[in-house]
Amino acid sequence: LVGVPALEEMLAWPAAKISDEELPTEAPRTIDAGCDDLLLPIIRRLAEQKKKDSSPDVTAGVAAAAATKDGPKILVIDDTEMLLIFVADILASADQSFQIITASSAVQGIHLATELEPDLILLDYSLVDMTGDKVCQVLLDNELTARIPVLMMSGHLTELARTAEAYANVVAALPKPFLSGALINEVEKALAGGRLPKAPA
Repeated sequence: LVGVPALEEMLAWPAAKISDEELPTEAPRTIDAGCDDLLLPIIRRLAEQKKKDSSPDVTAGVAAAAATKDGPKILVIDDTEMLLIFVADILASADQSFQIITASSAVQGIHLATELEPDLILLDYSLVDMTGDKVCQVLLDNELTARIPVLMMSGHLTELARTAEAYANVVAALPKPFLSGALINEVEKALAGGRLPKAPA
């Protein structure tokens, strides 16, 4: 491939990284368009394609979890893949009946929360598409999700404390990094408290 098709192919590589350098004036050019005008549409198309490709996997994973387990549903929203794996593994080891659902973005998490109405949401504050306080507000504004308790997780301690104080659906705050025992304790306490008694103002 040459030119724009070659660039599109390279941007689709899982480990692709982009940087820019000044090239010698005599270097051959296969693309004449400016960087900004060229990259943004390609990245948007790739993001849409990735979203389409991942949707069936998410649905299948949720359906499989629901079919095989009957314990509390716990939705974990975090855009760090390693943390999602870490938290899911800890919770599965603590109680094999837990139905653990994961979301790697705020939008995906809000959609799953509305569709599945989990018993507890573990929410990272700093997400790639929305901050945790805004996610809490969206959950409060929807009567289907307003009574779901939220356990906020973050390494941003100031924002973590402020969000926990300002939003009535946040029942606990867990600073990152945290030990597995601390996570299990907070999850068990939040689940024991059940749903919020009424939709918070």
